Amino acid sequence: MRIGTRWLPAALVVLAALAPAGCGKKKEAEVPIMVYQTSDMLATPAERLARVMPLLDPAAGVKPSDADFIFLEQSRKEGLSQVRERRLFAALYLDRAALAAVRSRLKPMGRPAYQPALGPAPWWPGPDQFDGLQFYSTEGVLRRPGGFAACYPDGESLFLYGDQTR
Repeated sequence: MRIGTRWLPAALVVLAALAPAGCGKKKEAEVPIMVYQTSDMLATPAERLARVMPLLDPAAGVKPSDADFIFLEQSRKEGLSQVRERRLFAALYLDRAALAAVRSRLKPMGRPAYQPALGPAPWWPGPDQFDGLQFYSTEGVLRRPGGFAACYPDGESLFLYGDQTR
């Protein structure tokens, strides 16, 4: 039996309409991580500290007059408005005495997995610098659960990573 050439285009249209759109399971679309806010958006140290001080635990003893803070806050949204995950990458700059006081309140921890900042953060330690850091729990320095605090043994900055997943 031979299908005439005049019926072939119509048969293909019908087959295309009846064919499933995809085979197997539907793959869930990746939800992009979007930058929420960076310290570059805030011009002065006072503006940066005003944004970040509410994130810090008062028990850390960080005085705004002794600190500068640069940060990158990222969020991944589900749908149009619900934030599914929020990450904070920050560097808190203190003089050595103030940093030693903050470190004395922190609990040491093992080396966590490296967390790359997915945005404009040239100040964040790279994977090759990660091994030279000393790591601490964020309990007592950040109000957010999860993450880590890190600093170089002789440095004047405390790197903070906070991960809040809902």
